[in-house]
Amino acid sequence: MLKVLWLCSWYPNTLDPLRGNFVQRHAQATSLLNEVHVIKLTADPDAKAVNKVTRSFQQWPNLKETFIYYPKPNSFIGKTVAYLRWYSLYKYAVENYIEKNGKPDLVHVHIPHKAGAIARLIKRKYKIPFVVTEHWGGYNNEVENNYKERDYAFRSLVKDTLKAASGLHTASGFLGEQINRVVTKIPFTVIQNAVNTKYFNYSPSENNSGKFRLIHVSDGDSEKNIPGIIDAFQRLDGDHFDFKIIGLAEEQNELLGRMYPFIDFTGKVPTRDISDFLNNADALVRFSNMDNSPGIVAEALCCGVPVIATNVGGMVELIDLNNGLLVNPRNVEQLVDAIQQIALNIKSYNKNQIAEIAADKFSYNQIGFETDLWYKSVLLSVEERKT
Repeated sequence: MLKVLWLCSWYPNTLDPLRGNFVQRHAQATSLLNEVHVIKLTADPDAKAVNKVTRSFQQWPNLKETFIYYPKPNSFIGKTVAYLRWYSLYKYAVENYIEKNGKPDLVHVHIPHKAGAIARLIKRKYKIPFVVTEHWGGYNNEVENNYKERDYAFRSLVKDTLKAASGLHTASGFLGEQINRVVTKIPFTVIQNAVNTKYFNYSPSENNSGKFRLIHVSDGDSEKNIPGIIDAFQRLDGDHFDFKIIGLAEEQNELLGRMYPFIDFTGKVPTRDISDFLNNADALVRFSNMDNSPGIVAEALCCGVPVIATNVGGMVELIDLNNGLLVNPRNVEQLVDAIQQIALNIKSYNKNQIAEIAADKFSYNQIGFETDLWYKSVLLSVEERKT
């Protein structure tokens, strides 16, 4: 069993319980075969002093998470001081971890900005190799404030981190190719997002409404194209279709709820509860202008729910004619046609089979196995380069 130190730029914490929840699921899956210790630093505008919390789990005995919260200055000068404080605190946290646990076999960075800076420090000081998982989809012009639009410091940190890494993992081949095209040439391994099939599994409920039930789950960022989804639903017969949108921020949720009262805007819900909503749905709708490999799509498939999505990013790696339909981005007419087509032919979809195939692909056991194999392959390559 390898000892792996995870440095996470995104990870669920008390200030943002949903931020990077897919990273936490990956940590849980990886801990089935490896000893994983996560370190996450978070700036807290309400903090008066540095607060450190480490927790372990009975369900995941090989996983530990260390959270460090520190005061967040608001002025421009304060931001510079905050970065230096972040760097110093992260450096101390790593040193403290090594002092108590010994050197890890490998360091695993999730999202190179900003944690990549610490991984490079560890590599220089302790000669420990590191790998990178990139989740950010900002290597595409569709994303606001994308990689090309970021400042030189951001781009340099990401590029230098990737060039120094011993391996790169992405959840889709599309993202790996984008990084190679936009940032630097680096071999990559595709490992899908992990799904906790204990909660997300085929457990359909009886449909008493008589309507075809559509669901969309996202944070409502601009690239998710919520207006396009609403436009499509307005073109459908409300007597035959029901639509629920989950996950929007409170202000956006309330505003859209007033504007479109015929749509159920549910707001944010705990991750585990989403499985109940999926099992009460007939199809998931994802009409993004840009996507990587959304965890909600994998979760829907594990529940046996067909997916209607745009043919962008890594979607073609997830969706085929057996589990859904793909449409062109921004083409509302195609989306309407796809919804009607799936509703008309819903009985031709083998939902139990969709769930079984998805579980084999996204389950913790599978993702843990693939990650363990990747770790060992990386370390073997590092040793071979030494000889």
